[in-house]
Amino acid sequence: MPLLRYEWLYKADCEGFKSPPIEISASSHHIRLSLGESGKQSKINPLLHLRDMLEKYTDVDCAIKVTAKLDAGLWPLEQGFRRLGEYLGYIGNEEIGFKHWTELNIDLPSAEPLDFAYSPNRSGHLLAPNALANLKRLAWSGHREQLIASWLPFTPSLLDTLTNLILCCDLALTDCSYILHHGRQLKELTVRTLRRDIAHCPVLSQQIHASDTPHLITLTLRSDDDLVPWLTQCKFASLRHLDLDLLYPTASTFPLFKLWSNLETINLSGDLKQEEVNWIGSQYIHMHVHHVFIPGLAVFHCTTSKC
Repeated sequence: MPLLRYEWLYKADCEGFKSPPIEISASSHHIRLSLGESGKQSKINPLLHLRDMLEKYTDVDCAIKVTAKLDAGLWPLEQGFRRLGEYLGYIGNEEIGFKHWTELNIDLPSAEPLDFAYSPNRSGHLLAPNALANLKRLAWSGHREQLIASWLPFTPSLLDTLTNLILCCDLALTDCSYILHHGRQLKELTVRTLRRDIAHCPVLSQQIHASDTPHLITLTLRSDDDLVPWLTQCKFASLRHLDLDLLYPTASTFPLFKLWSNLETINLSGDLKQEEVNWIGSQYIHMHVHHVFIPGLAVFHCTTSKC
C-alpha cells in the first residue's frame, strides 16, 4: 500500500501548537487516513495528493474500506477532529462516492469529548448517514458523546444498514438498547463497556428499548450494569454465540442462558465463585448450549446426543 505523509497546512487554526501531519495510504480496496502521527512532513497541499492517490491506486467503482484515525498530540483536538471529518467528506463527495463504502473504521481519542458544532456552509464536507446506504461493517472507538456530536451521528438510518458493529466506548444500557432496536440487520454486535455510573446521562436514548433483531448471530458485551432487565425483553431468533464479560455479581445473569433456544456457545468472564460454576455445570444438561467456556475455571462441552 503506497504511503505518503504531509503536514497539516491549517496553521492558523493551531497557532502556537505543533501542526499534526496527515498520513495517507491507499490501495484498490482500502483507504487509510491518520492525523497526528509523527513523520516526514511536506508543505504540499494534502488534498491534492489525496486526490492523486485515489485516482491512481483505488478502483472507484468497487466496494471500498475506509480507515480513519486521530491521534492525541500538541494541538487542539477539536481542530483535528473536524479536519478528519472534512477529509472523509471530501473522499465521499468528490472522489469515491459513499455508495461504494461498505466498511468504515473510526479511531478517535477517548479520554474526553471533542467539541463539534454543525455548520450548514460545511455540509458538503460532512458524512451524511443516509448517504452510507451500503455500509455493512462499522468499527468505532472514541468518546461516547461523539456518537451524536460528530460528523457521523448514530442515527436510525445509519444503524439500519449495518450487519457488523463494534463499539469501543463507555455507554449506558439504554444506549445499547437503542442500537439494537434500530440495528435490525445486525448479525454481529460488540459493545465495550456498558457502565452503571453513566446510566443517568445516556447519549442516544433515555429509555430501554425492547429489541427484535432477527439476524443477530453473535453478541459480545462488557458490562458492570445488570443486563437481565433489558435482555429478557429482547428477541434474538438467530443468536448462536454469546460472549459476556461481567463486572458485577454474575449469578443473576444465568437465566439468560435459557432464553434463546438456538444458542450454541457461551463465553462467560466475571467474578464467579466455584459454587456458581458448579451450578452452571448442573444446569448445563438442561440447556441447548453446546459449549460453555469460563476462563480459568471451567469448560463444559456437549458430547451427548442432544448436540
